[in-house]
This record gives sequence, structure tokens and C-alpha cells, in this order.
Amino acid sequence: MEYLTKYNLTTEDIKDITNSIDEDDKLELELNEERVSSIIDYFLSIGLTNIKDIIITKPNLFYDDVNSIKMRIEKYSNTNIIELLKEDPINFDLIGM
Repeated sequence: MEYLTKYNLTTEDIKDITNSIDEDDKLELELNEERVSSIIDYFLSIGLTNIKDIIITKPNLFYDDVNSIKMRIEKYSNTNIIELLKEDPINFDLIGM
């Protein structure tokens, strides 16, 4: 998961992540760098910078493809969903994610 350092996550952040998620989620993040990176890139493009918190709180998001995530978030773009997601990644629950 060292590739996460390109998203300004420190070695300590990555250690926190690996200590907080289960083995299946770790494996998903390790083996699917391209998909995970595309999702993180999308999150950053819409202003979500709490990447560490998102990974720890909602690792299941990274099993999905970026287009599916975009469609779901864009469906709620007329609400304040981005602000809610910035506040707390648990708010992904509000849009069924």
C-alpha cells in the first residue's frame, strides 16, 4: 500500500489504516492499486481530502469502480452531500454507500 504515499499519506497513516481494516480490505487495497487510485483521484477532484478517514471508515467503497461511485455521488449533487462527506465518511451511508 506504499502507493498511498503519493496522496500525502504518511507511513504512519498507512500503518493506522492497516491496523484498522480487516485482512480482506487490506488485500483489496494492495492488489487493486489502479482502481483504488482512480477512486482516490475522483474523491480529491470533488474536494474530499480526508482519504485516510474514508479508507478506515468505508473500505468497502474501494471494491467498486469509480464510475459507479461518481454516478451515486452526482445523483445527490444538488444536496450538500460533499460537505457532509468532508465532515465524516460515515455519511456515505446517506447515499447508500
